[in-house]
Amino acid sequence: MSSYIIGVDGGGTKTVAVLWDYNGNEIKRFVSGFANFSISKEETIKNIEDAISNVKGNHEISYIVLGIAGRINNNLRLEVEKHLNKMFNTTTKLITDGYLALNSVGYDLDATMIIIGGTGSVVYAKNKEEIVSIGGFGHILGDEGSAYHLVVETFRYMINDVQSNLEVSNFTKEMFEALNIKEIDEMKDFIYSKSKDVAASKAIFVSNLAKKGNEVAIKLLTTEGESLGLQAVLALKKLGINEVTIELKGSFLLNAPYVKENFLEVLKNNKIKFNISENNNEPVIGAFNLAKKIIQKERKLNF
Repeated sequence: MSSYIIGVDGGGTKTVAVLWDYNGNEIKRFVSGFANFSISKEETIKNIEDAISNVKGNHEISYIVLGIAGRINNNLRLEVEKHLNKMFNTTTKLITDGYLALNSVGYDLDATMIIIGGTGSVVYAKNKEEIVSIGGFGHILGDEGSAYHLVVETFRYMINDVQSNLEVSNFTKEMFEALNIKEIDEMKDFIYSKSKDVAASKAIFVSNLAKKGNEVAIKLLTTEGESLGLQAVLALKKLGINEVTIELKGSFLLNAPYVKENFLEVLKNNKIKFNISENNNEPVIGAFNLAKKIIQKERKLNF
């Protein structure tokens, strides 16, 4: 009987693969390039293959669970699972990175939630076996509560400021200087020509202005935090619960001023009872938890 599990956490910049035995002991890990099908399907598959090959070695694998960034349609899911099943002679399950992360949080608890506010954003919540997700539609259709969305909203404010007023605000002036641009048409060129992560990195300029007390910057950041809070409240309403253990992920949510505070304020105002998980498990741990649950259910194994 095979006795090893491989988990893969694929993101926009790197892919982490880990090999475990059935007791959850980490045997080996490997880090390769990005895993996001919206960036490149071919490179994503290659990076996943490299990561799995490097941790697998000569071990016989009973299950591979992959959590991959971005939207994954059913046809792509089946294609990738079939390809990896054949390549590594095992059973593969492909899920989103958000669902992977959810399974790393308080796995033995009934009600858990993970809030991801980084370059993009998504909310996952579960109550026993029922799971809901809010957001996660990407930078074109959503991503409220993320660094990228903040930059887009900042640019919208600046465009309106320039086009509506004879004298633009200090916020717009300072953002022009920080971005090293002089005309609003340059913002259009920037947002349509730069990658999502490069654009999102400019959120730091808004954060810096907020720390100096700029009211426009504070409002923009406050709105992002509130947006994440409202998504979390909606997820809990769909599950019919108002008490939950929450884990917060993403450098924007955790580090940008006013975001986390206003996220939590929305929960309090909506009478949500919550505690913040301090486990801070790596998202890839969710792969082991999920694989263990699947194997126990399908094969009636105890481990």
